[in-house]
Amino acid sequence: MVVQAAPVAISRVKYAVAPILMQVVLGMLYSWSVFRGPLAKAYGWSNVQTNAPFSYSILALVAGTILGGLWQDRSGPRLVATLGGVLIGLGWLLSAFLGGDPGTLILTYGCVVGLGTGFGYVAPIATLVKWFPDKRGMMVGLAVMGIGISPLVFGVFIERLIGADPARFASTIPPRSSSSPSSPRWVW
Repeated sequence: MVVQAAPVAISRVKYAVAPILMQVVLGMLYSWSVFRGPLAKAYGWSNVQTNAPFSYSILALVAGTILGGLWQDRSGPRLVATLGGVLIGLGWLLSAFLGGDPGTLILTYGCVVGLGTGFGYVAPIATLVKWFPDKRGMMVGLAVMGIGISPLVFGVFIERLIGADPARFASTIPPRSSSSPSSPRWVW
């Protein structure tokens, strides 16, 4: 009689690493503070104007987690997470090319990136709970840790892309559109 050893728990590790890394990427939403100073210097925006895109992104995140959770129950996490990733990428690109006024950033970063982050947020949590029913609390805690670590990683990366020199902002921050008035018309 041959006794086989129990399967090694390492086989589940890949189901933990991928969602945690996904949460780290999703946490880029929380790196918004890196943009505030350069936007204020480049465009002369007020604190309210530089905070508005992030405020709306949190509202969209909440809506995205609710809608994504409901949708995920019917379609599974893969489709919801994929759409979340597409929305995040599209929102960041639109923000980079069209982000010359607070209203546009509210739409592109606040609504599109925020909604995509909400969709993306629910999939890793569901996956971790499914694959680790014996360690649900720890796994959800690790996923949330991924979100928390993200600004430490991406904040530095984004700051290096933008630069700290206001003279360089003209090449690293989208120019104001020609239809924008010289002083911002958005007052929140």
